[in-house]
Parts: sequence; C-alpha cells; structure tokens
Amino acid sequence: MPFTTKTAKREPFFPSILLSGPSKSGKTYGALLLAKGFGGKTVLIDTENRRSKLYGSLFKFEVVEFDPPFSPERFREAMKTALASSPTTVIIDSATHEWLGKGGILRELDDMPGTNTAVKWGKLTPRHESFMDSLTAAPKCFVIVTCRAKEKIKLEEVKKDGVVKTEVRRLGLQPMQRWDFKYGFTLFYALSPETNRVRVAGSIEGAPVPDGVLTAEFGKQIASWALMKK
Repeated sequence: MPFTTKTAKREPFFPSILLSGPSKSGKTYGALLLAKGFGGKTVLIDTENRRSKLYGSLFKFEVVEFDPPFSPERFREAMKTALASSPTTVIIDSATHEWLGKGGILRELDDMPGTNTAVKWGKLTPRHESFMDSLTAAPKCFVIVTCRAKEKIKLEEVKKDGVVKTEVRRLGLQPMQRWDFKYGFTLFYALSPETNRVRVAGSIEGAPVPDGVLTAEFGKQIASWALMKK
C-alpha cells in the first residue's frame, strides 16, 4: 500500500502515566487519587504483597493479586485479566518487579546458561519490549504504572591541579527499570518522600501540570485534556 499524507488532527486518547518514587513517596495513593478523578471502574494489579488493600476503605477498586514469578509474560496476562472487565483505569503497582523481581528480566539473565551476554539479551529484550507495548502502545483505558526509584550516581575522573581524581556525580532519583523505560509514557511524574511533592519529569506540550501534589481534581484535568471534554 502506498504512503499518503493527511492533515494532522488532535483526537481523544488514553494516556499512559508513570509515577516514580522511592519507598513511602505515595505512588499507590497518588495512582488511586488520579484514577478517582478519571471516574468509572479501577482495576489495580498488585505486585506489592497485597498492600493496595490498605487503601480499600478510602477508594473503590478491584485487585488482581500478582505473586512471583514476575515474568514479562505474566505481567501481560495480568493486564489482559484487568482489561477483561472494561475498566476506565488500570494501575500496575509496580513495574519494577518485571525488571528486578523474582522471575523478572535481570533474574532471568543471571539464571540463563552460557556466558555470551549478547545472546542472552537477544532473547530477553523482545520479551521486555512486548511487556512495554502492553502498557504504552495505544492503551484501551487510562494506564497508570508505578515504579520504585533510587539515587543514580556516576563516577567521573576529574583532573585538578595536575592530579586525576575520581568524583561522584549525582544524577538524581531514577526509575528502577530499564534505562529507557520512562520514555515510553505520555506523562511521567516523579514523587518525593521528603516533601510529599510531585514534579513533572516528562510530558507533552499542552498537558495539565499538577499544583505540587497529585489529587483527584488533577485526575479530572488530565481526563478532560486527554479525552477533549469541555
């Protein structure tokens, strides 16, 4: 089929949203607040030892209980189960397990026989990318993904007064997932446990900006913007 051109036109869509932060930064609570603002039915895929149920008296949502192994294929199956009930929002809490958890990509890498890392990654990368597609490729509803974060550092050699020294450069909190994980999402918010605040870490032009914290009202703003509601 030959290629054609046509005028670009903004259409309603469901964004994929990443919430990243260290422990106790409010990722689960923030995700549920946004989902409340979106309205309708929420299904939460819980990899965190059923901790989401602690919020059962504050929010109305359904749970998919997800125990190890945390393989990409099982995440996709859990996503399929969540979507089967036609929810308005699916929350994956959290995606870090697919990378670092028992049965996750890095655990699989360690357990695979042989010493050729390139061959191993040749098998693992398509599995991980298929998992990513299930979260971010034209979602059928609002998708909120939480991810643990930790401080990332880089060792650099610096020459001072003729002497080369190794210094530590702090790169800030980064999601505990593959290095490019965050780039697949429409919206990316970083949460801070010290101040209970949120900042925009990745977005697109015209998207709403949170007023320092995540709220159900901000969820309504995202829904109105994404679905083009007046």
